[in-house]
Amino acid sequence: MKNAERSLILVHPPSVSKRYLPTRFPPHGLAALYAGLSRRVLPVVQFDRLMDSLYSDADGLDVHGRDRNLPESEFREYLDTGQGPIRLTDFVDRHLAAVPGDGAIYAFSAVSYYQLHGALLLASELLRRRPEVVIALGGPCVTVKPATYGADFSLPLLWIKGCGIEPLSGLLRGDDPESLPGLLRFDKGLVRTNPPSRPPAENEPAPDFTGLDMEAYRYDHADFGPTIFLPYRLTKGCPSACAFCSGRLVDPFSAKSKGKVAAELAELTARYGSKAVMFTDASVNALPEVFLDVCRLLARDLPGLRWYAYARVHGFTDRMAEAAAAAGCFALFFGVESAHPPTIRLLGKGFETPELFAALDAASGAGIKGVAHLMYNTPHETADDVSAFLRLVGRYDGNPLVEFMAQRFLLEPGTLMFAHPERYGLAKLRPMTTGFFDRTEYAYDLADGASREALRERHAVNRHMLEPVLARLEERIFSRDASGIRLTRELM
Repeated sequence: MKNAERSLILVHPPSVSKRYLPTRFPPHGLAALYAGLSRRVLPVVQFDRLMDSLYSDADGLDVHGRDRNLPESEFREYLDTGQGPIRLTDFVDRHLAAVPGDGAIYAFSAVSYYQLHGALLLASELLRRRPEVVIALGGPCVTVKPATYGADFSLPLLWIKGCGIEPLSGLLRGDDPESLPGLLRFDKGLVRTNPPSRPPAENEPAPDFTGLDMEAYRYDHADFGPTIFLPYRLTKGCPSACAFCSGRLVDPFSAKSKGKVAAELAELTARYGSKAVMFTDASVNALPEVFLDVCRLLARDLPGLRWYAYARVHGFTDRMAEAAAAAGCFALFFGVESAHPPTIRLLGKGFETPELFAALDAASGAGIKGVAHLMYNTPHETADDVSAFLRLVGRYDGNPLVEFMAQRFLLEPGTLMFAHPERYGLAKLRPMTTGFFDRTEYAYDLADGASREALRERHAVNRHMLEPVLARLEERIFSRDASGIRLTRELM
């Protein structure tokens, strides 16, 4: 590459796990970062290695499959020395061979934990091959991780929280790295953090997928046939403060103007020849009247658009569902979590039970598939929680436009429950022994005196009562073929 001393290589890193739903879509964050940098006429290129690691490398690294026995010690040994089992060296060699080797700066944008592990493997080998290279790790996963996380690795990396446009522009200009927005510095056991760059949504450029193989994202959708879903968002950040979620740490909430949305979507769909869109908003209807205006504009100016998104239960009405359907919405994911009022309040969901039924009924009444996320084994779970869960699922049995996805509650760092356990009736938080490649989870007692052991027994009883329904829900999403191989199907 010419001008290598000034070139920036953006990488959406490969995953060390294949534990993903099968939907394929281009990386929104990476492409928006590329757009912001290229508009400044900076020497930048982008590469997505996630799709290859998931779909093109059948024998590739999979710590939740064929490589579930990979120990943390071997992973760290490879980071430190480059020595390790063939499964690590093959993984690194395959993915580094697909990106230019002569860049001056490499920036990895990680969305998931599994990508962050992949980025660390690639970064360590890049530094061995070219010790002078500058490597930055960022993206949502880095932004929500505790600042001390990077100090746990001996690699000389830059860790950047928040939007990467300003700090990466500074690196290309040759600015002092310690002046960069969002930079984490590790100094004699201390962690120093510069305030991150967090521009409002209105200033965010539309994603630009230049250089990416768009055909790699085309897949055979059950309803639409071969389709490429283009990622885009109307808003940044999350307007909610769910007690169990760290998503609020990524960005403050702000929205784009409806004119910007309409113009960018028209250009995006025309440029890439697809009218299928995945809105990546945390809550696409967070501002109800703005959302209604956008739906009207899309229905008028972009006929034939087909899209899905996440929506909040509170405030979702028949009027909103009809406007969304007229604008091309065919599926909405709702963060329901519980149908039991005390638990809804504990989790900070901000809706009343009748609103939950109204939202699912409104969506299905307008011909929109509603997918509700549910949670079990929450901290103060009772038999009433179990009954409410079963009633909710049973209410929509036979309705093909309502689906449920269930997962166990996890207490994770960065959440409000973790930061203020006393507000949620929790006590004596301590880290659990989980796999190195799994999400960090904390055990807890209850403030009323119930120990972790007593809580586990209570949760086991409740889960046993839920097991037939949980198994049925999982089978609908993750069925198995005659040989026992897990299959997946699209929810949207």
